[in-house]
Amino acid sequence: MDFSPRLSSLLAEWLPTLGLALVAALLAELGFRLGRRVFLRATRSAPMAAGTGVAVQAPVRFLLYLGAIHLLWQRLPEEVPWLPGAERLTTLLLIFTFTWLLARAVH
Repeated sequence: MDFSPRLSSLLAEWLPTLGLALVAALLAELGFRLGRRVFLRATRSAPMAAGTGVAVQAPVRFLLYLGAIHLLWQRLPEEVPWLPGAERLTTLLLIFTFTWLLARAVH
């Protein structure tokens, strides 16, 4: 049983998308780090807001990654066979992460 042709075609299909996803994740991380610095500096004199900002850091980071990936899915052609499943999964994760963010902000 030779998996080489199947694996190479699958890799050729996924490689450009994975490269774009990596770039999107790096840009999301850069945006998160810059936004965190600005937010923490702006809320130095407001301990309640600063505490909320610290509490929501993990959900915000995950939300930015998922948002970048979701935007990437929107730019892919419709012919990609795995795209509808990936979009649904990303949308569910976005809903979960937004709920997590709200729960952390309220708590």
